[in-house]
Amino acid sequence: WVPYEEFRELTAGNPRGMVKTLEEYRSLALLAARNATDAAPPELPPVEAAISDARYAGSVEGKAVRVLGTLRIRVAAEGWVRCDLGAPIANLGRVVVDDAPGWIVLDGAPSAAAPAEAAPQAPPAPRAWLLLRGRGEHLVEIAFSLPVSEAEDRFAVEGTLVPSPGAVLELEVPGLVEAQARPPFLETRRGETSTRLVLGAGGSESFRIEWKLQKALGEKETFLS
Repeated sequence: WVPYEEFRELTAGNPRGMVKTLEEYRSLALLAARNATDAAPPELPPVEAAISDARYAGSVEGKAVRVLGTLRIRVAAEGWVRCDLGAPIANLGRVVVDDAPGWIVLDGAPSAAAPAEAAPQAPPAPRAWLLLRGRGEHLVEIAFSLPVSEAEDRFAVEGTLVPSPGAVLELEVPGLVEAQARPPFLETRRGETSTRLVLGAGGSESFRIEWKLQKALGEKETFLS
């Protein structure tokens, strides 16, 4: 029940509105929800973009690695287009395209309405697509975090990379360490209190870096996989 004066105030801006009971409203809402699931999803923009360069800078903070990735993407068409980012990046915190918030859509999800008699099939792996608008080069920043695993005296981090012609990842770890990686193209740059690990990931869509603190001066130990 709504007092008449309050009802007039609520409906003053909508003179052609309709009054319905709560049960009628719920029935209409449920019907709209069912129709929405049956509707075909909107068509995605064409794939008219390519990543020309990918650089990642990360640092160990406690039991996590904070990573900032910088992508340079060339767009060959006007209007909205898609750029393939590969597998979805876990723990993605921020996407910025040309200093403005960016949009990522996922596809490859299993169909919601599969025939009961159809043989079960493995769902396709989801794929992440970045939406871009305008011909030319775009600067994209992505921020994400990855957990650091620890086993005895060794540490490791692994994750997903955006597919690109020649990605480079620089990881700053505390202490003086020796390390190995997959892909195996790793350069170790030791400073006074920390070590920078520079990984040439090439076109790989994933990576793994393992490291351990060096022994004291004069002691030697081989880093085994």
